[in-house]
Amino acid sequence: MPFRFLGLWVVLASLCFAGCATRKTSESQNTDGASAKSRPAPDSPAQQEKRATAHAHYVAGLSHELNREMDMALAEYELALEGDPRNEDLAVDLSRRYVQRKEFDKAVAVLKKAAEKSEESGLMFARLSLVHLQKGDTNAAIDASRAAIKRAPSAMAGYQSLFHLHRALGQTNEARKVIAQADQQPKPDAPFLIDLAQLYMAIDAENFRLTNSPSRIRAKELLIRASGMENTNLLSLQRLAQGFMFSGETKRAAEIYVKMLAQDSELMGVREALAELYLRDNNPQGAAAQLKEIIRDSPTNPQAYYFLGAIAYEEKKFEEALENYRKALLLGLDTQQIYFDIASAQLAQ
Repeated sequence: MPFRFLGLWVVLASLCFAGCATRKTSESQNTDGASAKSRPAPDSPAQQEKRATAHAHYVAGLSHELNREMDMALAEYELALEGDPRNEDLAVDLSRRYVQRKEFDKAVAVLKKAAEKSEESGLMFARLSLVHLQKGDTNAAIDASRAAIKRAPSAMAGYQSLFHLHRALGQTNEARKVIAQADQQPKPDAPFLIDLAQLYMAIDAENFRLTNSPSRIRAKELLIRASGMENTNLLSLQRLAQGFMFSGETKRAAEIYVKMLAQDSELMGVREALAELYLRDNNPQGAAAQLKEIIRDSPTNPQAYYFLGAIAYEEKKFEEALENYRKALLLGLDTQQIYFDIASAQLAQ
């Protein structure tokens, strides 16, 4: 990296660090919100000074890393974490760097120390489980995942970690027990229910397409319940739509995609997914509307023109079909099928 950009990079990274230092009250909040007791008290002047010092160590670490002085960089990151011990993002990032260097014991030490300081989050234990697994210590990995669940039973991270561990070890019955335990949570929020539905899909993937599959029935129940809850997180909504698609609930999936577009009309890939769903559900008008929006945003998209042509052909609008097929060909969709479709449209006129 040219030296003239180094100062700007460090400043930007330091701002990112400052944002990452914001503490989370919990990993998964219920729709009724966190109580006043769960909110962290404001930092005292002494704590603010300590965090400022930690900030300076983090920036120094970035500078060393940019100069490829990794040992010095890691030492500064350690000092930064010591000054801000509840900064989970920094702890996870530092552990990741140690794992990349195959220094698993140091990664474990960082995460254990961070877990001791964290009062509510199970993230450290879930991450610790992954590091133990990479180290080859499966028993320790399982223990860490169980600790994550115990520390944060309303967060999905521990259940996911333990579930995938048991699956990887071929312990299917134990994996089912993890799902059952997660399914007993009294006040799950929408993201928790969506993640739980995905576990049901994963545990019985071979039989999930069967309409009477118990796991499919339960996954669908959870997804429907989640769809009725307040949820504006776009990533969560996308996973909800994908869950409905996998469950065969295409109309519900389409409704979720429409909801996403209402929040942000420029989301990448959502209109394409919605157009595909409308075509599956024999709704050519809905599909055409989405394809036209895609073309408005991306006028050189040959696939959108092609499918508009196919819709027009089915509606016996052969001139319109031919025009769209030719645009698709001109934009690079040069396949044997499109030549056949153009000929069919010409003959049908």
